Amino acid sequence: PPPGAADAERPAGRTLFLANLPLSATGSALRSALEAFGPVDAVHMDAAGGVAASPRRSQQAHVVFAAAPALRKCLKCDRAIPLSAGGGGGGASSVGGTLGDAPEDRETLGASVAAFLQQFEADEASRARTAESAHGAMDEDGFVLVTRKAKGRSVASDGTVSMGAASDAATAARAAKRAKRNRA
Repeated sequence: PPPGAADAERPAGRTLFLANLPLSATGSALRSALEAFGPVDAVHMDAAGGVAASPRRSQQAHVVFAAAPALRKCLKCDRAIPLSAGGGGGGASSVGGTLGDAPEDRETLGASVAAFLQQFEADEASRARTAESAHGAMDEDGFVLVTRKAKGRSVASDGTVSMGAASDAATAARAAKRAKRNRA
């Protein structure tokens, strides 16, 4: 369902979304950890995607509380909540972390962020090339996409400043007009 949409499985006002959970986290471990805030009706575990070719590195979950005050109490919590194996046991064995703690070390996280930013910049460049090639071209229905080009200066991500083609043409037209006036 779209974000914010209420449905029977994940009612708005009672559902907590958790992301970047360790792969070893289980529904029963989440239930036992979060029942300290109030009764939990359901836990829905989902695989966290990312790039289709990359292996799954984390998972996400929707935890549905029995009442809205339990969710609000959980959201106000400012401490890490330890995850333990099993449901309701002594909690002696760990399932790989706590809620609120970073699951990866600094170098791995830095490499992950750098890879994401690199992929994002490549995707943005691809989108810009696609938009530029579609400008003034006829689509399959016979319509031509016409957009307003940016005027004036544009600053690239590397800090270089360039003048737009429209500004160059306008500058040349003004210079020709001045030259014509000066000759007369």
